[in-house]
Amino acid sequence: MWKHCPKVIDEPIMIVGLEWVDFVVVLLVFSMVTILFTPFLGVGVAISLGFILWYAKRDQPPGTLIHLLHRLELWPMRGVFAPVSRQFSPW
Repeated sequence: MWKHCPKVIDEPIMIVGLEWVDFVVVLLVFSMVTILFTPFLGVGVAISLGFILWYAKRDQPPGTLIHLLHRLELWPMRGVFAPVSRQFSPW
């Protein structure tokens, strides 16, 4: 007989509605803006960036940001082919 399990083990780690990678990006942007400008501006930029990331990734699979950075060749992933296919032909 199956019992209802209240915990789901295979879901991604979410912090305030964002994946942990997105949350780290928001924290890094917050700290850089706070150091360079004012804390008030840092909070505003972090909240707006968090909302933009949450809105852009609503129906996307987990790890979308990492794969987007890999496709733009900003964060290469080990063991994964290059995102740009190269043609080795004389034409």
